[in-house]
Amino acid sequence: MNEMLSNACTMIRGTHAAAGMDLLTSSLDRLRSLSSNEEWGILRQVALSHPIIDALHQCPLTSRAYRKPRGYPGDAVLIDLIYSDVSVGGVDISDIGRQVYNYCFNAAQCRSVRSRLEIVSHAIDECAKRGGAHILSVACGHLREAALSEAVGSRCFAAFHAVDQDLESLAEVDRCCRSLGVIPMAGSVIDIIKRRLTGLDAYDLVYAAGLYDYLNDKVAALLTRELFHLLRPGGRLLIGNFRPGVFGTGYMETYMDWLLIYRDNASLYELIRLIPPASLATAEHFTDADGVVGYLLVTRS
Repeated sequence: MNEMLSNACTMIRGTHAAAGMDLLTSSLDRLRSLSSNEEWGILRQVALSHPIIDALHQCPLTSRAYRKPRGYPGDAVLIDLIYSDVSVGGVDISDIGRQVYNYCFNAAQCRSVRSRLEIVSHAIDECAKRGGAHILSVACGHLREAALSEAVGSRCFAAFHAVDQDLESLAEVDRCCRSLGVIPMAGSVIDIIKRRLTGLDAYDLVYAAGLYDYLNDKVAALLTRELFHLLRPGGRLLIGNFRPGVFGTGYMETYMDWLLIYRDNASLYELIRLIPPASLATAEHFTDADGVVGYLLVTRS
């Protein structure tokens, strides 16, 4: 392993950064697939002790996930680094950091996060076509889909609530979207499950784009039941979740310390197990173009 890390480090620091990242990423994925959880934990520590980390953490995406300035890896600022190239925001970055960032930015995982933004904005616009729409975003982050949505831009909805437990994220939503009629609301998954949030309406669309990647099966099923309960008849619930077997998982878990809960098609359908079948009009699954993120779309009867 150390030889692989040294070879990758030389390539990344030299003129073959993309090839070095390919070597590193594919090797970590292979080691992860062949190891027990305990063995993989040891291998991660070996990888983290190698000097290659100094090069990799010059990438703002990798380093922010690992440092967790807000206490968790996938915060809204980090997701913004996936949505738009760092040069747009004037982020200071070294040549090496730029090469690593470019590799991460163009990887399938990041492409799928950007596709996710388009998928949810399209869902908002489709919902708003019916008129008088009530919409709820759960774990909204910075709600960047609002900027892509024609419905939000023209205020073609009756109510739009954006819930998150990160008050800094909600402050950004308030700054960017309050004038459009979006109402930010502070609340956690547990608040929703225990029905402690006041002001939640009956919705035509409820969506959670990236939240379920962090929820265990029990909590995920309970939350799904509660979100479904908030739907009007004919309302839709849209849930996104990363799928297993994504290239680069070993890199994410090691150098970003970013561990997700992955779900395949069957696991996504398990999320609705607590919903009475008679209440379900439809339940369907689809994936993005890269097959990285799976979506469950359910409609209330």
